[in-house]
Amino acid sequence: MNKEHQEFIEVNKENITEVLEKYPLVVIEFRTGICSPCTVMERETLKPIIGEIAKKYHRRVVFGRVIIDRNPELAQRFDVMASMTFLLFKDGKLVDRIFGTKAKDILEDKIRENLSN
Repeated sequence: MNKEHQEFIEVNKENITEVLEKYPLVVIEFRTGICSPCTVMERETLKPIIGEIAKKYHRRVVFGRVIIDRNPELAQRFDVMASMTFLLFKDGKLVDRIFGTKAKDILEDKIRENLSN
């Protein structure tokens, strides 16, 4: 699948700088790879929300994912203490944090706010 059309770009210590420099607005989800509730929540709640937002803001916002188990240094670098933490980066700088599964409106409001600034 072409990276431009997938819902999440896998982000790790090797490509995080490139991702943050390449895209003006990036939402990165931090999660563990072994979290069963996270997997269920993603399939039933997050995937449809992210898919809808990604389609609506195509090419203006990119979604990434860090698997904490494989990239503990990134979780440490950004002070991520829990799975299902979303970090919003604008022009490579961390501008917001969203914890857990927030409603679509909250995530979209944060994206819209940062696109307009």
